[in-house]
Amino acid sequence: MEPKYSDAEALTIDKLHWLLYLALIEIRHQGRELHNSSVFGLANLFHATPLILAKAARGESSYQEVMQSLLDKAKELNCNSWIHNGIAQMSKDSADD
Repeated sequence: MEPKYSDAEALTIDKLHWLLYLALIEIRHQGRELHNSSVFGLANLFHATPLILAKAARGESSYQEVMQSLLDKAKELNCNSWIHNGIAQMSKDSADD
């Protein structure tokens, strides 16, 4: 299932994902420099996600694959509880609406 984006829209989407990736790399670096393990850990977990999301936006993978990649990375980095708490919070907030 290929998304229907114009070339200009696709380029804008790629730029946005790239800028988010660069921002997360910078945040990860600052977390390391400042010895802030929470900031470093979250940025380390999420820094590649924008590039994976870009592939999904281009129709090269699915958003389910993006989520699975993130869950796998969270397990690898010992961040399972943060991910699952975030998902639970989203579910709770959705139920409250």
